[in-house]
Amino acid sequence: MATLRGQAPEALAIYEEMRKNGGLTAIKDYILRSAGDQRSPDVFNLLVQCAGRIGRPELIEVLLDDMKQVGIDRSLGFYEGTMKLLAAKKCYKEALAVCSRLEADGLEPSPVTLSCLINFAVETGESDRAIGFFTRLAAIGMPSIRAYMTILRVYSRRQDWPKSLALIRDMQHRQAPIDSLVLNVVLATGVAAGQLDATKALLKEFSQIGIADVVSHNTVMKGLAQQKEVDGAIKLLDGMYQTGVKPNAITFNTAMDAAVRSSRVADAWRVLARMRDAGLAPDKFTCTTLMKGLQHGATSEQLTMILDLLRNVTAEGDATLCSVLFRNVIEAAAQVNDPALAQRAVAQMREQRVMLPSSEYQRLLQALMRSGEATPCSPVHRQTQLEAMRSVSVY
Repeated sequence: MATLRGQAPEALAIYEEMRKNGGLTAIKDYILRSAGDQRSPDVFNLLVQCAGRIGRPELIEVLLDDMKQVGIDRSLGFYEGTMKLLAAKKCYKEALAVCSRLEADGLEPSPVTLSCLINFAVETGESDRAIGFFTRLAAIGMPSIRAYMTILRVYSRRQDWPKSLALIRDMQHRQAPIDSLVLNVVLATGVAAGQLDATKALLKEFSQIGIADVVSHNTVMKGLAQQKEVDGAIKLLDGMYQTGVKPNAITFNTAMDAAVRSSRVADAWRVLARMRDAGLAPDKFTCTTLMKGLQHGATSEQLTMILDLLRNVTAEGDATLCSVLFRNVIEAAAQVNDPALAQRAVAQMREQRVMLPSSEYQRLLQALMRSGEATPCSPVHRQTQLEAMRSVSVY
């Protein structure tokens, strides 16, 4: 056995040679002579360890077959040790195959092993089997938080709201610790499944006991935006302050999105004011959301505010997005017939070193000419032409 530990490849080579020349009977006789009947499983356990150590998991199947044919018992500890070895090598499929042998021998995995098997099944895409292992684990005791989370994520991928809700209720019944991570997976499942009313009710329930966090609220806020429920979004924003949860930039941006999707652009600008009052700086998502709301009409004042916001966006380093936003502002300025604003936008774009492809500058010139804002001698026309020539030298 000392030889097996120190020379894994040689030990397996000797075993395979004996198997080839003398068959299983010769192997059994040799093991019984050298190790005795009581220690025969130890020899195979070392061989299994050798196979795992040198990265040959396929040999483990052979060794298990041989043990069965020569009548050497496989204990629960032996099987579980083998699965642990395979899992350490990320051989999850092979570990599940060992579990099938364990069950065929009439053995039952321990609770710890069942928890591991849940993860193995998820890793190999066998979600139903993972749920089966979890059900068996739950029948003999309270599953670990990790096991609960794993199955909740399985249900989330399936958008299975009823089972997700049932599982968090089971956790409450067993007095299992529920934190915001658990809650947020369930809330996301409800939103994805279109169960917005039930999801809002669950958020309210867990907000009252201090478990819901800003991510919990943002998850439901996203569902409200998708359903164009701007009143619900603003109500949720108000409720966050009442429960002591501080909104973040994502919260405000999603509430703005709900307003824009609902064609209530004025509400989006009011949410922006609240965002600033909360001491949060608007970001690129703020700009893109507000610009979407101005597609069917804008005011010079609104466009001026977006230009102010764009100073923060360029600092974030998203050059492509900035160029798109500046182009949209300039085109919108042409639509509202505000040459001074268009000129300011072009100047600010140059100041912030935002470049457009030359074709985009030509497009802007055409838009300005059509609107009557730019004549060949106007400042905005000359400035845009200069930017177009500068972009040609860059591109």
